[in-house]
Amino acid sequence: MNSIDEIIPNDEDYPIINLLFQNKLLKSREINTNTLIITCLDLISRERINIRTNDEIETIKNSKNPILKTNINKELELMENIEFTINSKQMKKLNQRDQTVLKMFKDINKDYQFDLKSMYERMSKKEIAIKFAKYFDDYSKSLKRETKYDESNYKDILTNGNFTMKGNGLKKEWKEFHNHLKSDESLYSLENSGDFDKYLVYGRCFDIERDILKNINYCELDYESPLFDFLRYDGADLLKIIFEKGISNSKVERKGDGSVPMGNSKYFVPGFG
Repeated sequence: MNSIDEIIPNDEDYPIINLLFQNKLLKSREINTNTLIITCLDLISRERINIRTNDEIETIKNSKNPILKTNINKELELMENIEFTINSKQMKKLNQRDQTVLKMFKDINKDYQFDLKSMYERMSKKEIAIKFAKYFDDYSKSLKRETKYDESNYKDILTNGNFTMKGNGLKKEWKEFHNHLKSDESLYSLENSGDFDKYLVYGRCFDIERDILKNINYCELDYESPLFDFLRYDGADLLKIIFEKGISNSKVERKGDGSVPMGNSKYFVPGFG
């Protein structure tokens, strides 16, 4: 095999691949914050979100205790040293979901340039969290509309939320692609691929981006890209912390029946859950 591209089953949008063909079993096919993160990674790879990191971030990353899955103080230190700059040029050329994400970042942070820690802190404010949840709801609706993500449009591969024979065949092909990306054997086909960013986004679709990073490093290819650096410093997981804080804090209390989110933390697609 000369290129790993030869076994990519189709050119479906990254979020849809994640929702339909993710490797882990028993996961819901609802649009969620990980779907939003995958879109953000794609925007970084296309230079619609530019990344800048400070020199201190390597020391902070190396000082993290791998046994402690979440140490919010260390996560905040990393966030403080990662800066986003939103590229809003020629926005009309983008699809609606991408426009919504970029507008969300700018609106939530009141600027085109900000560090992730400041965004996390802003999510502590109820009004900001509610605003984020509404943007997330708009993003979910745009993604569903633009990809026609409902069971009636996927009936050849899904019936009542279960894979058809064709769907099982596609899932098997994506599983093969997933295994090849994760395996060290992928190094031989990655070497001649040039642009690794798309494999890094695919990696997040299947929760194996760390394996892709390891394979690229093992190849000693000296690959550099903003997305590569962002993921190397756990950027996707940092975004998840920020987005989940926004969703959690967007809930409003209602007498008698607890709290409800303003906007959808998980945008349910009938028949896919």
